Amino acid sequence: MTKEKDFTPIQKQCFDTSFPEIQERIRAGYGTVIIGIPDGEEICSFNMENFKPTKCELERLARTLLPEIQRFFSAEEGQREYEDYLKSKKCDK
Repeated sequence: MTKEKDFTPIQKQCFDTSFPEIQERIRAGYGTVIIGIPDGEEICSFNMENFKPTKCELERLARTLLPEIQRFFSAEEGQREYEDYLKSKKCDK
């Protein structure tokens, strides 16, 4: 578990500007990832060294993502993008 005294400067900044509920979850040892809204990039994370989602959490995530995945692959553009991806992977080998 990440202790506040061991935070990196960016972790401290994120922690200090987080809602109290988020701070309590971090203090309690919950795995937390801070993501930038404009670009979706990870800014920092807390307590991820032992993070293991429960089966229920994984199933909930899958139920959330499945409709979008199905929509992507059923669309012509999605199929084209996937084909391009496969071709680029063949070139990498």
